[in-house]
Amino acid sequence: MNPGRLIGLTVLFAALTACGGSLTLTYSVSSNIPNTAKSLEVFQAAERVMTRRLPAADVKDSQVKVVPTGSSATMTIKVQNTAAAATAERILGEPFTFDIRLEGPKLPEMGPDEINWLPTGVDGSTLLWVVPIANPDTNEIGVELQFSEEGHKLLGEAFKGNKGKHVGIFVRDLLVSKMTIAADTVTDHILISGIPSERVAQIFADDVNVGLHAIFTEK
Repeated sequence: MNPGRLIGLTVLFAALTACGGSLTLTYSVSSNIPNTAKSLEVFQAAERVMTRRLPAADVKDSQVKVVPTGSSATMTIKVQNTAAAATAERILGEPFTFDIRLEGPKLPEMGPDEINWLPTGVDGSTLLWVVPIANPDTNEIGVELQFSEEGHKLLGEAFKGNKGKHVGIFVRDLLVSKMTIAADTVTDHILISGIPSERVAQIFADDVNVGLHAIFTEK
């Protein structure tokens, strides 16, 4: 997996075939998760991601279908012309990164609202899965970030002695959420609350899960 490409994908093959005036791009999709049920969730999320992103990129009348075939799946993307096909390929090639950063000492040149974000070592390699949920404490819509043992260890090191400071969650190098450290200890997961709707929570979960766990190879 190349974490520097959108939805964590290494796009190795795109076969375009003419079909009734349209073009079809074909990919084989696999997952880096050994769990079969979770892999199926990755494939389903990949279909939702591309179905959503193509119209958002002004690609009209596109059709995306992902068909699981055991431990892998076949994705077909039908578009109307070569420009739309190029847009689809560009979307698949956009960089994707995930990391968590810790508020550090403010630098002299920083404004009052600026934060000096420092790396914690927590990145996509330590994030196992993202689940859209309703926060049990507040009933707000949110997402749960589930981390590996290494991720939990690194988060614990970042939280220790830093109560009251902020941690920032960055996707594609953009700050998507800022949280205040409430305790010196951390559980195996982090809850991000205050997401405006279930749909937005699902979009975030899909983007990150596919970004971390989907792999495209030549069909």
